[in-house]
Amino acid sequence: MILEEDIRQIMNDAGLLSAFVDYFGTEQPEPIVQLMLFDETDPDTIGKRIVLIRETGGGGGNTYVQNSTVSIVLFGLQDKSDSAVIKARAGEIYTYFLEAREKCGIINIDPIVSATPVMVTESGRPHVEIQTLVKIDRGIQ
Repeated sequence: MILEEDIRQIMNDAGLLSAFVDYFGTEQPEPIVQLMLFDETDPDTIGKRIVLIRETGGGGGNTYVQNSTVSIVLFGLQDKSDSAVIKARAGEIYTYFLEAREKCGIINIDPIVSATPVMVTESGRPHVEIQTLVKIDRGIQ
């Protein structure tokens, strides 16, 4: 299994990829999940939020433990007013990773930086990014 799939499974198990209630108390649908590459031309993404999980750096570590950097990017609806919703949701994800450390072959997930300031894509989608340092058990005895 690739690292992005492992992270998706951890987030899925935590309920972070399911429907949620935003900080206004409004029910929100589950986002579309993409791995490695952001593709908003996919017909399934129209009118939906997107969570992109991608490995952004690797290497480091030793014989037993590998370090990798994984970015989790939340893309909002094509409306700048969705910025507050995705910023708050990114904060929830960041907090979860601070509190939950080990799953499967992943030893530790350390958020490096909480959600970045909201930026906007050319198409008008607000987005925020959380970068994490992931320590992976290589299983070498």
